[in-house]
Amino acid sequence: MNLEVIRGIARKAMETRISHSGREPGYIFAHGKRTANLAGEIVSRMTGREEIIDEILYTGALFHDVGKGLPRHNEAGAVLVKQLLADVCDVGQLESISDIVRFHCLRKHD
Repeated sequence: MNLEVIRGIARKAMETRISHSGREPGYIFAHGKRTANLAGEIVSRMTGREEIIDEILYTGALFHDVGKGLPRHNEAGAVLVKQLLADVCDVGQLESISDIVRFHCLRKHD
């Protein structure tokens, strides 16, 4: 996976969209970058290895809110991310990334 290409696709898809009234254009992309970097930091701390980048997790975190502003944003985003990344990810990668987007807002209820 080429993360530079993927970040470019994310930027193009999200940098001008407005997810909520009062949010500035580009918020979704900036939020996705922060979330992806945080996910990477968690993996690094858990493994003790800074050089590890889980590309699937990073990409899923980057795109997790790509459907924000649409009804059922997680479901819409799961479909949208497959379309956006179809030319740069293989089928298995797309499924995993789509699952991260689809399930990112689920909460465990006891």
